[in-house]
Amino acid sequence: MFTVRKPAETADEGAVVGPTDLVPLAELAAEGFGWDGPFVANPRDAIAMLAARLDGEVLSDDLGRRCVSREVARDLFSEREEQALRWREMQARLDAEAAEAARANPVWPGIPAGPDSDGATAVARMLAAARDSLPKRQSVLEHALQDRDGAIEYFPIEQP
Repeated sequence: MFTVRKPAETADEGAVVGPTDLVPLAELAAEGFGWDGPFVANPRDAIAMLAARLDGEVLSDDLGRRCVSREVARDLFSEREEQALRWREMQARLDAEAAEAARANPVWPGIPAGPDSDGATAVARMLAAARDSLPKRQSVLEHALQDRDGAIEYFPIEQP
């Protein structure tokens, strides 16, 4: 049995605690706790960050290691599991939104790379599609037939 100094809120001074009742902060740091600080670069920094986070719960065992009770360690693991569950739910929601957006806006299949049945290459088909998408100039007759009030627009040709 170990003699451990516990905080006054949790137990009497010098209470006897069994060897399996404490979890060293080094083991919790090895499990990934305490590495979330901005300047944590090594395990010693992670243990210090974790000790600062769990300030009122940190105890010292007979070797002088900083430890916490199993209940505190269990709470840390349950918090991490809850956070991972929230992360998975958020990721699933974002994936569903992305899938819905992909269904609403399908990707244009493009033009096949090889020559077509008429022998035209992909480049020729793309240039033809670009040319066909440009606005067309209308003849005076087409413009007059399309215009409802019958007005004819005059476009003078500038001479140099």
